[in-house]
Amino acid sequence: MSDPPVRSHRAIAIAIIIAGVLISASMFVAVSGANRTVTHTDTTTVTRDPPLSASSSLQGLGFLLALNASQLTAGQMVEVNMTLTNTLSWSKNITVDTEGLPYNVSLGPCGTLGQPFGLLIAQGFYTAGNASSATPLALYVPGAYNCPAILPYSYFVFQPDSYMANGCESGGACVPYPAMFSEAYGGTWSADGGGSQGTFTPLKPGVYTVVAATEWRQIDVLHFTVASAS
Repeated sequence: MSDPPVRSHRAIAIAIIIAGVLISASMFVAVSGANRTVTHTDTTTVTRDPPLSASSSLQGLGFLLALNASQLTAGQMVEVNMTLTNTLSWSKNITVDTEGLPYNVSLGPCGTLGQPFGLLIAQGFYTAGNASSATPLALYVPGAYNCPAILPYSYFVFQPDSYMANGCESGGACVPYPAMFSEAYGGTWSADGGGSQGTFTPLKPGVYTVVAATEWRQIDVLHFTVASAS
C-alpha cells in the first residue's frame, strides 16, 4: 500500500529537477544572448571609421566628394573623386560666381580647367567652418606648364538628371564636358633649386583633410589618416 505514494513523490521530485534544469538552461541562453548583444554593440562603436563620402545640394545641384579609403599606410595613395550633378528633371542654367572658387582649390597645376569646382588637401583636421585657415599641400610638380586656353565662362548649363554640363561664355559659345574629376595623391612636391624638377615626399603619418568646393560655395569635407609603416 505504500508503493504508490513513493512513486508519486519520486515523480514529483524528478519533475522539479527537470523544471530546474530547463529554467537554468533558459537563463543561460538569455544571459549568453545578452552578452553577445552587448559585445556586438561595443565593438561596433569602437571600430567606427570616418565616412568615405560627403555631399551637399544647392539649387538642384548635387555635389559629391568621395575617397577610396579613410585609413592608409605610408606609401599608399588616396583617390579623390568629385561629381557635380543636376538632380532636377529639367536643364539647369546657373551663373558663374564672380568671386570665383574659395580656399584656393584647384584640380591641377593649370587650375580647374574650366570646371566649377576644385579641391585641396591639408595636413591636420579641419571642418567646413575653419577650412579657410587650412594650408594646401603642394600636390603637383613645380615648374612651367603649357596650359590650354579656357573660355571665360559666364554661366553653366547642366543637362537634366546628369553630370554633363556646358560651360558658356557671354557671347554664347559653349564647351560640353562631364562635371566630374578623379585623381590619386600620394605626397607633396617641393621646388628643387628653382628648376623645372622637384622633390617628391610621400605623405607623412597623421591626419589629413580633403576640402572640395564649388563656385557657389558648396563645401564638402572628408578626412583620412596615414599610419606609420609597420
